[in-house]
Amino acid sequence: MTHTMSIPDFVRCGWQEETVMQKLLAHLNRNKIKYRVIGTTLILFVSFSGSTHASTGIDVGARKIYKQILSVGKWIIIIKGAIDTIKSASEGDFSSAKTRAFGYILTFFMLLALPWSFDQVEKLFTEMEVSAP
Repeated sequence: MTHTMSIPDFVRCGWQEETVMQKLLAHLNRNKIKYRVIGTTLILFVSFSGSTHASTGIDVGARKIYKQILSVGKWIIIIKGAIDTIKSASEGDFSSAKTRAFGYILTFFMLLALPWSFDQVEKLFTEMEVSAP
């Protein structure tokens, strides 16, 4: 098996086999966003599993869950966005700070826009049903 490395890495320490812990940490760092989304989703579904009942209708229950997710997500976005933006600005990387801040603002607007867009699609299909002969 061949391994590639840069010359400075070779001069400094040579090639070393990665331990299982290093492989695991590298994998988690590469996929941290996926694991955060999956973890947050599981926590929300497990903690709010009793909040919807079949008798209340799926739309009413979904609106309740959405409002809870929005209230929690808003604070997560504010806190995490502020930390990342301040960290980038303190390191002197102002373009990255602007990009991060814009990304968090865009994420919050996407949370607000998703239910509205789904309602618009539903209205479109109901109007098509009514106008169909």
